[in-house]
Amino acid sequence: MNEKEFIAWADAKRKPLEMAIAKSLSITVAKHSKRVTKFVGWWLTAIGAAAGVLAANASQAPVILGARGFKVDFSILVLAGIMGLWSQYRGTQAQKALAITTSIAKNLPPILDDYRKVEKELAEADGCPEGYDTSFDIMRAMKLGLSMQPWPAKMMAAYGQRKATRSPHPELLPYSEAARLTFWQQFSAQGMVLMTLLFAIVSGYLVVFGGC
Repeated sequence: MNEKEFIAWADAKRKPLEMAIAKSLSITVAKHSKRVTKFVGWWLTAIGAAAGVLAANASQAPVILGARGFKVDFSILVLAGIMGLWSQYRGTQAQKALAITTSIAKNLPPILDDYRKVEKELAEADGCPEGYDTSFDIMRAMKLGLSMQPWPAKMMAAYGQRKATRSPHPELLPYSEAARLTFWQQFSAQGMVLMTLLFAIVSGYLVVFGGC
């Protein structure tokens, strides 16, 4: 076969495997997309209500806490709210992405095994042009999977795409991503707990030693 026929034949061989990964990514992103806003909305409501209570009782709060104490306590509340929102957002994003990468991790190795067979077949085929790259284009497969996803999902996967193109072992990408996201999930949860604890300590101190 000539070069044009070979490229068309090679594309026909590659496309089903690339689409297998693209479909896996697309399905898992869609499946877990509703988790992102669940806890963020809850925290926004809770912090807004607490801030509203303090603001509504502004005339009594300085008496209890002292004018300076009220400002400090309110500032800590706002800071705790911001940190809580960030922690929950980062944590839910991590949970979502972790579920996605875990699903991909289960499906990717068998697909890559099949692709290695295709690579060998392409390299040994009669008419293979000199310098023709038979390696698996994981970035193309990821872009196919993300082509119908919303903008935030595309941005979330941008880091993974860049990392995949630099990695000589793309089959390990889901596992490294899962480890990274698990770390961020734990960091976010601990950050939320620490900020809540800090708010409780400062509030208690200001109540006991009002006006400090």
